[in-house]
Amino acid sequence: MCQKHKGYFSIVDAQSTMKRRIAIIMAADVVNYSLMMGEDEIATVDMIRELREEHFEPAVLQHGGEVLKRMGDGWIIAFNSVSECVECAVNVQTALKDHPTIKLRIGIHMGDILEDSVDFYGAGINIAARLQNEAPPTGLLISADIHRQLSSSVAAIFSDAGKFRLKNITQIVNGYQWRPIDAASVQTIDDIPIISVEPFTAVPDSSDARSAATDLREQLIAATSRRTGVRLRDAELGDVRDTTYLLRGFLRLSDTRARFNLTMLMCSDGSAVWSNVFDGDASDLFGFCDDVALRADVQLRQQFNALDGMRVDKLPDEALSVSELKARAASSFYLGTIQSWERSQKLMERALRLSPEDHMAGVMHTAAVMFVRNARFETFDDQEMAMHNSRLNAAIENAPRTDFFVMMRALFRAFVVRDADAALSDVDRCLRINPSYSLIHEAAGGAHMLSGRFREAADEFGTLAESLPDDPLVQYRTYFLAVAQFCGGDHSEADETLFNLIDRWPEIRAYHILRGLVLRQLGDDEGAKSAEEAAARLPAVAHFHTPRPNLSADWDWLIDALAPSPEPV
Repeated sequence: MCQKHKGYFSIVDAQSTMKRRIAIIMAADVVNYSLMMGEDEIATVDMIRELREEHFEPAVLQHGGEVLKRMGDGWIIAFNSVSECVECAVNVQTALKDHPTIKLRIGIHMGDILEDSVDFYGAGINIAARLQNEAPPTGLLISADIHRQLSSSVAAIFSDAGKFRLKNITQIVNGYQWRPIDAASVQTIDDIPIISVEPFTAVPDSSDARSAATDLREQLIAATSRRTGVRLRDAELGDVRDTTYLLRGFLRLSDTRARFNLTMLMCSDGSAVWSNVFDGDASDLFGFCDDVALRADVQLRQQFNALDGMRVDKLPDEALSVSELKARAASSFYLGTIQSWERSQKLMERALRLSPEDHMAGVMHTAAVMFVRNARFETFDDQEMAMHNSRLNAAIENAPRTDFFVMMRALFRAFVVRDADAALSDVDRCLRINPSYSLIHEAAGGAHMLSGRFREAADEFGTLAESLPDDPLVQYRTYFLAVAQFCGGDHSEADETLFNLIDRWPEIRAYHILRGLVLRQLGDDEGAKSAEEAAARLPAVAHFHTPRPNLSADWDWLIDALAPSPEPV
């Protein structure tokens, strides 16, 4: 039976009494607590005491909050008022903004609290705690449920942080964040971009063409609406004055041929920030639309990653939340240098200090380490290999349908563990999850190259280069294509591939070395000598776009020829 008293509902049974109430729940946590404890336990304990007695709990009591639980470096607080809870959090973080050591993250949500004689429970507590994990240091992250309850003036100080897939929380949570760092200017920086999708036009103005254009648009809206880091809007249904970008599509049909132009425009000045053209056979118009939608989604995914990083590019690393650190690291990936990937590695190390169980940060860290090691022709020891392999397995166990996780494990198995069969098993698994995920061709190519199936490897790397021609990383994939062509005896094709690479990037030593070997096989000794002399004039330094080819021991002589000189210790 149920009894109500003192604001609680009591659920009474033969064994226990549970009290239930709806509350505004604040979860707060000290940033870098474990690191500080490892460096100086006494100073850290004194810092926690100062925070508890002088800054945090006095403000909580002043705003009518109730401390439900203390956890050494964290708190769970209940409030009866949304405005009092948010005001308390803002005041605490503002007061601590310039504190030399104390940095808090705060998450706020509302929901049921259940209490027995031992502890407090409830989904609302779990969501608040997960939001706190995603909050920026010195700032706070609130759920959309909280944001809707705020007055317009208070709600305006929060920026839209996008959608969050919180650990062990089934529903996607929309978040809004605030931080006290140059608050007036930050609001124009860290709002996630809004992309409005216009109605797609078609020529000729026939029912088939209009239906195909509508189908393409609906498929892209459905696919991109699941992305984090952007907010998608249907331009046909609402005001677009606060839109950041417009997505515009144009379909042309002619007999059995079709061409689809997709363009992203900057609303502020109408300039095109990205555009691509998709051609194909329109004899099966539905098949054409399905194929183009999948290919366009892959390319838009890359653009959204870049946009997500741009929105926080003016903020210092220490001010970024875990999701923002991941956005910055993803943007750094696309710069395609050893230094940029080392930068991503450091960003992910910081993210993992803030949230050790964040699987995406862990997998991105493994990716950065792996690509830097390959570029430097360095290997993993057994302990490192086991750690990264365990991390990838845990990520896939947690999110088995995340194509990026499966793709990264396939790459790791191919290029680090050097188990071609296991890598190809993951390739098949990834393609079942997302048949259009072009990046998986790199893992397939690496596995085939390791097994000596060079024509298959060349097909995979060629397909990848063709499907993502604007990807900044296409350069090293084209280099792998040339290696596969050379090892497979397709010397004329390798020469053409290397000629095009050298024409665009003449200062990369390994290109000239490999072309010299190709020309020797073609009987062009004079051309080979010229290529070798060009290579000798260039520094033997590691380069991101000429990583260690994934070859068996039979090809160690080629790896040695292409390897950079060891860097000084």
